[in-house]
Amino acid sequence: MARIYYCENFQIICSALDENDADSIKKVKLCLLKPGLENNLAYIKSNFQVLTMAIVKLQTKNLSLADSLTVIQEVKSKFQSLKGTQGKAVLLKLQKVFEKNEGLKMLEKISNILEGKDEISDMSQFPDDYSCNDFVYFKYAPTTSVDVERSFSSYKTLLSDNRRAFTFENLRKHLIIQCNNEETKLVTSSTATIEINGFVNLKTIINMLENK
Repeated sequence: MARIYYCENFQIICSALDENDADSIKKVKLCLLKPGLENNLAYIKSNFQVLTMAIVKLQTKNLSLADSLTVIQEVKSKFQSLKGTQGKAVLLKLQKVFEKNEGLKMLEKISNILEGKDEISDMSQFPDDYSCNDFVYFKYAPTTSVDVERSFSSYKTLLSDNRRAFTFENLRKHLIIQCNNEETKLVTSSTATIEINGFVNLKTIINMLENK
């Protein structure tokens, strides 16, 4: 959060700004002199830095659903202790957001089942096309869209203008390599160890990755 940075470096920022450089900087310095600004920055850092830490944790790759929900629950607990008018307003907003988030409620139910904390007594509370076997695939379900956003940079190398003749089968194989590239640098078979650094023995690599 930018406000945390400003709180930690407030005096340095103020001294670095020269109002003679431009009119816009002069206006910024006037804003920095407003009464209570430093107090507000201290309040934000003291009470809301937990959000920054939670976001970093939730962006971690291969984070289990249970661990993700634990991070979210920690934020809820921290916000319960907020004081002051601003704190109460933020807490009320947070509660309304979570109340409206039906998807998160569904993930919490599924996580409890996977953790052995709850039993399926009524499947009607889940979508019609869900089965007990489907719940298994939620073990590492992400609670954020960060993995999708990360994939954009990988996909743009595949869907470039000079690659017009991709068959679906080859595209599928390349996507498997992209998804496993950072986690699996070396793939070991019974006869050889193959480094994933290009198109070396593509068929063998795909078979190994699919059977991981």
